[in-house]
Amino acid sequence: MIESLSPEQIAAIIAALVALINAIVAVLKNNEAKANAKEKEDVTRFYDQDNVDPVPPDVIEQLPPHTYTMSDATRSFVLSGLSPEDRLDVTAQIAAAEASRRTVYYVTHAKGWYRIEYGALTGGGDGRVPE
Repeated sequence: MIESLSPEQIAAIIAALVALINAIVAVLKNNEAKANAKEKEDVTRFYDQDNVDPVPPDVIEQLPPHTYTMSDATRSFVLSGLSPEDRLDVTAQIAAAEASRRTVYYVTHAKGWYRIEYGALTGGGDGRVPE
């Protein structure tokens, strides 16, 4: 069959195949670019401190645990000066928040509260947690 094709027809078939391969490559690159743009948007939203939207759960699930868990030094500071009962309660609150991968949460104790963001102490006070 190929013997019956003229050189012009073979050249046309090769050109069509090259065009098809180029089209497939273009579609794959476009899909990759869209995925990269979404990932960039998610990362930008994640680190934007002015963003009021919650971080999407699928982004948080991809985080390594050290990004949202409290360091030993911070934990020691948070627990310092608390009664033994409060130490146990605050430790349980921290463990529950970290187990559920919460990135922003409050822990409360008899004397007041602490605000925790990504494992870091970002606020605290006496009395009740602010609304």
